[in-house]
Amino acid sequence: MSKGTTAFVLVGPSGVGAFHDPLWRVWGTAQLVEGGSNGPYWLTAPGGHNDDGAGPESLVIDSDDPQIVARSVVALLAASVGDDALIAHLERAGLITVADGRRVIRSPWHLSGADLDECAESLSVRIGIVRLAERSALDDESVMALRSWGFTVDEFTPTPAA
Repeated sequence: MSKGTTAFVLVGPSGVGAFHDPLWRVWGTAQLVEGGSNGPYWLTAPGGHNDDGAGPESLVIDSDDPQIVARSVVALLAASVGDDALIAHLERAGLITVADGRRVIRSPWHLSGADLDECAESLSVRIGIVRLAERSALDDESVMALRSWGFTVDEFTPTPAA
């Protein structure tokens, strides 16, 4: 089975401007790669909303369970765009380390309930999802889980090529 991107995730602030308008400003992106001999994994674009390049480059999910896939999104976002206090919390929890100025999510990773609560409380982000394949590990159940944790999730439909 060949590897391919099945979903694309955008992250941005929950609102912008003096009135906290719900406009999109993309801070970072990640693509969900599936297929091949290993489990699904995230690949991120360099940079981030601080353009410091400190976010993780990848995260192996190694599960198709919707709750774990949703938690992987939260872990990836926390390590990519989390503030200093959240990063310090995740370092103390052993979820991430900082090596050569880059945040690395440990493998195997586990986002506990307490860490999930801390991330949901600290991250003021909006998540955009584009599913590129009919079947993706980032499915409706994963999106519902993200929303149940208080995240704003917008879903976009790709336009077929003409």
